[in-house]
Amino acid sequence: MLSALLPACAHLPLGLSSLNGTRWAPSKDHTSGRLLRGRLQLAAGTVLLLDETAMQAGQVGEQGIANLKVCACEDTLLCCGWHMI
Repeated sequence: MLSALLPACAHLPLGLSSLNGTRWAPSKDHTSGRLLRGRLQLAAGTVLLLDETAMQAGQVGEQGIANLKVCACEDTLLCCGWHMI
């Protein structure tokens, strides 16, 4: 009942700072042997709001390209119930 009242929701701006500055997919730190959290590592049923209004002109770096590739994988965002609001 609580989940119906308080749905899980995550906000992800699609600006250059978010694309280039944060990791969206989990990755392993081979030095410590630990799994590092990614922004798209969310609980099942979480609604993800992608904020296109944060887009601006600029250079997408190596990390940004890796983040965009995560969205293009078959088992991630684009194939899991994509809805335009």
